[in-house]
Amino acid sequence: MKNKLLNSSEEPHCQQEQADKLAEIGLKLRQTREAQSISLEKLAVTTMIRSHILEAIEEGKLEQLPEAIYTQRLIERYANALNLDGKQLANLFPTKSRGEPLNKEKVYFPVRKLKAHHLYLVYIFLVIVSIHILSKASLTSDSPDKQLSNSQAIATSAESGKEGGTNSSKNSLEKSGQSSPSKSVETTYQSQNQNQPVTVSVIVEEDSWVQVEIDGKIEFEGTLERGTQKTWQAQEKLVFLAGNAGGVLVAFNNGQAKQLGEPGAVEQLVWNADNPGYQAKEEVKN
Repeated sequence: MKNKLLNSSEEPHCQQEQADKLAEIGLKLRQTREAQSISLEKLAVTTMIRSHILEAIEEGKLEQLPEAIYTQRLIERYANALNLDGKQLANLFPTKSRGEPLNKEKVYFPVRKLKAHHLYLVYIFLVIVSIHILSKASLTSDSPDKQLSNSQAIATSAESGKEGGTNSSKNSLEKSGQSSPSKSVETTYQSQNQNQPVTVSVIVEEDSWVQVEIDGKIEFEGTLERGTQKTWQAQEKLVFLAGNAGGVLVAFNNGQAKQLGEPGAVEQLVWNADNPGYQAKEEVKN
């Protein structure tokens, strides 16, 4: 009970300290930027940080920035772009109150949630793996000639309206003398998969600041809490940016959910509907 009261009393003090430090750091960054005659728009391209976030840092608007740990990384990237010592300047911004006592409840309850969450992820993984194995086995079990026989059997059965389509298709194959229609089958498969909507599902294991851009417009920007599950769909292009890549699992078009990157890393993924097999992964470096 005493620990909870102590934490609640220290939290406003920590926020005030963060606001004071941010104002001091932001002033230094703005003065340096103006001395170098660099605009916010140009700096946004260099740092891959949106201009309104850079402006919030300069003006010390703590409420418009993500969690303290991610804000610290943004400060570091901003300072490095101005040829300052980004790490040293970012360390001036406090990320938590000093001397905060260990709360056993904070350690115990998340562990229980993670266990249940992991069971759910294992279940999804097993289902995806099973579907993949079955589909691969069905494709490799028959030879190309046998696959051709089966496809022509279905076509012959539909035209004649009689049973025993498999036998009819074999006779049709022998009469036609065709050898390998693999190109036409492959073309049909590709045409069915082109220009399909891009679907991205996200499972958050650790709190993370996230930005989602759908077809050129920002659909979501903010912090997703642990345990959150979200799905977004784009008709042409989807860009996903996470401030804590190690705490985010991403699944593309109902595929296997994979960890986006290392804990604390800022990474970005890009999917295009006109090229569904391509995923451009980019690590946002300081």
